[in-house]
Amino acid sequence: MSVQEKLWSSAALGAFDSVCDVFRLMVHEFIETGERLPNDENRIRDRLLEYILSNGRRLGAIEGFIINAEAQDPNVSGSSRGYPDLKLQPVHEKFNDQLRYYFSIECKRIDGTPALNGLYVDQGILRYCDGTYSSPTGLNGMLAFVVASCSEEDVRGGVNGRLILRARGHEQVQRNTVLIDRWDWDSLHSKSAGGTVRLSHRLATCAAVVV
Repeated sequence: MSVQEKLWSSAALGAFDSVCDVFRLMVHEFIETGERLPNDENRIRDRLLEYILSNGRRLGAIEGFIINAEAQDPNVSGSSRGYPDLKLQPVHEKFNDQLRYYFSIECKRIDGTPALNGLYVDQGILRYCDGTYSSPTGLNGMLAFVVASCSEEDVRGGVNGRLILRARGHEQVQRNTVLIDRWDWDSLHSKSAGGTVRLSHRLATCAAVVV
């Protein structure tokens, strides 16, 4: 890995961690204020983006990046073009190639059921593998909203089981960190067009405020 690639990886993952941290702060605030989130992936994502844009400066979050929802993937054209849930675009001159340096994040709900575990793989992870979403730097993110009480071990096992069914059993997600309200995983996957993509997974609980 080159020095530039290391700098990008550090900056992108730092910004992704900030997004997750702001989500956790938002959930804690909603527990205090009584605000509730609908059990809907897009509406949770939209509320998170609204919260970041309204409070990011106060929280000192995601400095050096512009965040957007469902921005077009600039490296995919035609009917296969995807719209990742969140896109982090750096503003630093070190990363001024906008077709290369951006970090896309696919959001999914998780509740411990086989149905959502399957969607996490089929409509999440695999979109980075089949070319729906591009990955010019080989690094992207998955953000899961954990909308019900469930076990990290059971969810990880369910996701890995789905990967096995998709003939990707050698590409298991690996546990990195497990906290009370956040789980971090990593995985490496082959792409249909050749090469690999590394996915950094952040799974953050919001079950206490979801209705």
